[in-house]
Amino acid sequence: MLRTLGRRGVTVHAMVEDRFTPAALSRYTARRFVRPTTPRCWRPGGSGAIRWC
Repeated sequence: MLRTLGRRGVTVHAMVEDRFTPAALSRYTARRFVRPTTPRCWRPGGSGAIRWC
C-alpha cells in the first residue's frame, strides 16, 4: 500500500514499530514515526493495574 501510494505521488507518512522495518526503510516513505508496540519498562500498580515508566 505504501509503495503504491508513493509511486502515484501521494506523500506517505508511516508509523512503524522499529526504524528497520520495511516500511521505515522504503524510499516512498516521506516521514517515519517510531512507536514501539511493546513497553520497555512496566511494573504492576495498585489493584492489578499496570503502570508505565
